[in-house]
Amino acid sequence: MATLSGAFLIVVGSPSINFGDVQVGDTQPWDVILKNTGQPNVRTITVSSITSSHPDFHLFSPPIPPPRQILPNDILRITIAYSPTSPGPTGDVIVTVVSDAINQLSFVVQGNGVPAPTHTSTLTATSTATPSVSPTPTYTPTSTASATPTATAPPTTTHTPTPTVTPLPTPNVFLPLIIRD
Repeated sequence: MATLSGAFLIVVGSPSINFGDVQVGDTQPWDVILKNTGQPNVRTITVSSITSSHPDFHLFSPPIPPPRQILPNDILRITIAYSPTSPGPTGDVIVTVVSDAINQLSFVVQGNGVPAPTHTSTLTATSTATPSVSPTPTYTPTSTASATPTATAPPTTTHTPTPTVTPLPTPNVFLPLIIRD
């Protein structure tokens, strides 16, 4: 009986991932840890690609394109994302990690696309009136001067009456009418 030796690539944790319910149009990431292990003669593994058997699952990070190297007894953290494009369960989807390890690594992912909630909006228009105001009154002082030094007329002030505020008509809105003298 022969014993295999060399570098093995394994998934740390569960080899099956269930993303659960994810709304159509959203993206749900999930971290997966790949480890380079094996005895004896562990060597660096080069990951050349990571693929999925369903288009709604894709490699989210690290940035593609590989190759990505995993040193002996080290890990590579990848993020698989589920972005459902339609409602319903995906069933078992196979994610395959292609590398130069002595084993072919695959793991199963699943998810369920759920419809995005529908929103109904009701708009209600409300009208408010802005009263019209006549221009601000101006006060112009006037004085009369005499050419002779014996008599001077006191200065006089011209007064403009305070304007009247007239509200614009608005249905079902009553504004007070303010009149100042």
